[in-house]
Amino acid sequence: MAADRADGKQPGRHWPTAIPSIDRMGLGRTPGQRGAEILAGLRAELMPSPETEALAKTGGRVAAWIFMRLEKSTAALNFVAARLAGITELVRRAVPPEKEDVILVDIAAGFSPRGLMLAQAFPQARVIEVDLPGVVEEKQVRLRKAKELVVPPNLSWLAADLGVTALSDVLEDQRVDVVSAEGLNAYFPPEDITRVAHHIGYSLVPGGAYISDIPWQKGMAHAQTATRFFSRQAGDFRGIIEGPEQARTLMEEAGYSDIEVYHPSALAGQVGSPTPVLDFSLFIVAHKPKTEV
Repeated sequence: MAADRADGKQPGRHWPTAIPSIDRMGLGRTPGQRGAEILAGLRAELMPSPETEALAKTGGRVAAWIFMRLEKSTAALNFVAARLAGITELVRRAVPPEKEDVILVDIAAGFSPRGLMLAQAFPQARVIEVDLPGVVEEKQVRLRKAKELVVPPNLSWLAADLGVTALSDVLEDQRVDVVSAEGLNAYFPPEDITRVAHHIGYSLVPGGAYISDIPWQKGMAHAQTATRFFSRQAGDFRGIIEGPEQARTLMEEAGYSDIEVYHPSALAGQVGSPTPVLDFSLFIVAHKPKTEV
């Protein structure tokens, strides 16, 4: 990542997920797209619905079958559903009550159905998904082909590599209420997780929330075979933390307050998703201070 600037801009290198690399399974030119395809395939296999099936393609489902054979524990695979449901629920909770002009942004959205879910749940809100141009274009094509799905009018997309273009530029300096990011922090070392979070804060309203997850060392240690397969396709995991206190410290260093850390297995029961036996990552809700410095 580039050095901090006072205006919050961060021109510099591409994000690790945006750099083209060898595609051995025909899933996409960049690690980000390949990871998104595998996750879309897993969601279609593990939690079939019109949305998840429309957003998955054959190659992603084949990769998902391989992944599922490597990680033979169905209970462990429940984490895929628990992460989608858990982060979506945390976004729901962070939506300011009685506010009419709510803006929710999901970055590195991939082929997740979260944007559809939030746009349907909050018709008064604007929901914006941000991802690489190729991912955004392909996602829109898949949704147009799904005749049984209606894209809510309050859902829109912005295409950008956020390593090169600051989120504040992509959003044209408008402030938003919630920014969510699923699976993004895995690709950054801890110091860059803080840097990314810091830059995201420029686009939040005072009191706004940044909601993300960070791989947890204890959980990742129990799924090394499946993790190696995923990393070969989608890039190495570099952002693995030791526990909740480190997660809080990273967000505090980024300038956030009122930081909450959740174990997905504990949250799963509250949102009605299958309970994972292993928590591969921890969920973090970090609030921008209500008084800006």
